Amino acid sequence: MVEKEQKTAISWKQKIALVLFSTFLTIGMVALAGHFIQFGGESLNKKLVMKAWFLKNTWFGPQQIGIYQADPIYGWRHKPLSKGNHFEPYGFDVEYHIDEKGNRVTKGPYGRPEIVFLGCSFTFGHGVEDDENFPMLLSENFPSYKVVNGANNGWGTIQAWLRLKEELASQNDVRMVVYGFIGHHRQRNYLRTQWLDMLGKYHRQNVHVEAENGKIVLHGLSDMKKDGLSDDGVLVPKEKEITRLLIAEMKAACDEKNIPFLVAYLPDDKSHDFAAEILQTVGSEHFIDLRNSIDYDSINNGVDGHPTADGHRQIAEQLAPVIEKMLEQPIPVKVSAGTNPPQN
Repeated sequence: MVEKEQKTAISWKQKIALVLFSTFLTIGMVALAGHFIQFGGESLNKKLVMKAWFLKNTWFGPQQIGIYQADPIYGWRHKPLSKGNHFEPYGFDVEYHIDEKGNRVTKGPYGRPEIVFLGCSFTFGHGVEDDENFPMLLSENFPSYKVVNGANNGWGTIQAWLRLKEELASQNDVRMVVYGFIGHHRQRNYLRTQWLDMLGKYHRQNVHVEAENGKIVLHGLSDMKKDGLSDDGVLVPKEKEITRLLIAEMKAACDEKNIPFLVAYLPDDKSHDFAAEILQTVGSEHFIDLRNSIDYDSINNGVDGHPTADGHRQIAEQLAPVIEKMLEQPIPVKVSAGTNPPQN
């Protein structure tokens, strides 16, 4: 009886495998024929391939790139000395390399004065090669510095705040910090169910923080089933308050160490505008809105909305003179109580 049940189970597995194989074989054959067929101004091939890719992600989960690991503080971060291929049909086929400190590779060794970039996939360089993302491009402008790409796909302002604290607590010679902001960061900074659910598909958890007495307080990692909220009337005010406080604390931490701090509002779809709040929080000398000078529609990759290699080039060109000017500013001398400032 046991042997019969085992044979039946194997038979069903074989049938399922045959159905899946036949389905994808059929889609592939039709897609190949679709190279020569136009449907509504777009090739049938592309439509079928994208449909197959969607079904694959639905059935088997999103693509596992292989450069991420769970983290009890950040929720997730890069595996040091890892690499992974990232493919999107009709979009890109690129390889990411992570260095020994868990940052995306950039030119030059550690041990030099550092310019640290923080942010999400827009800063990391989602969909572009190692030598095409804007932190790497900017390393050409500042060869005497180590440009650190400390961004990570999916991170929000919370993780940027945490990463800044980690950098400033280290023995690294940090000379400037640039935070690449996009409007969607606000929605990542609290307990929005839609965002927590999306992270769950990648087996990730977000960081839970609260604003308490005008300060950011850590509450560990979020639990989507227990913590998730969907009421915009509650979420939006909390998200705005927390985002503003996180940026304010980032600037204050840099000010304490006399390190220039810049928030670069990267070109996005402007659906979640937060520019006025950032400007009020950090001041015009610490803020640049690249959406005013770079057309998002012309530089997004058309697949998932991230900047193309040309978009990263434009971002680097806009940021280079701003960073250069801020690095040239003299560092103010701290004067302890009861002492006189140095005289010229």
